[in-house]
Amino acid sequence: MEEAYTKAGAWGRFHTFLLVSMILAMNSAGLVELGIVYLELDPAFYCYMNADPTNQISCDREMICNGDSVKSWTVDYADMFTLNNWIIQLDLYCTPKEYIGFIGALAFAGAAIACFFLPILGDKYGRWIIF
Repeated sequence: MEEAYTKAGAWGRFHTFLLVSMILAMNSAGLVELGIVYLELDPAFYCYMNADPTNQISCDREMICNGDSVKSWTVDYADMFTLNNWIIQLDLYCTPKEYIGFIGALAFAGAAIACFFLPILGDKYGRWIIF
């Protein structure tokens, strides 16, 4: 098998190991990127309406932010789709979805910009003690 690899262009065990390592590294970054969706997921809400302030109903962010009929509201933490994410931690309940999406897009932009200078810094200072 090694002889066939050598005749085909010097493909060996190291190259196979390197290829597998790169594929695994690229797939692990995908898990981080796909996790941003959960950081931007809208929570479920309970609303108390002006018409009947004792009746608690399920509502969405449009009713809370745009409606005058809502007296008060709370986050429904018992809902299976409510996560303690950016919207809850940063109080982004009435922020337009485009701005929240922009926050997630900055993670991709940061990774893309870092690709320009981190490899150079790794080559230059990679074997130095940096701490």
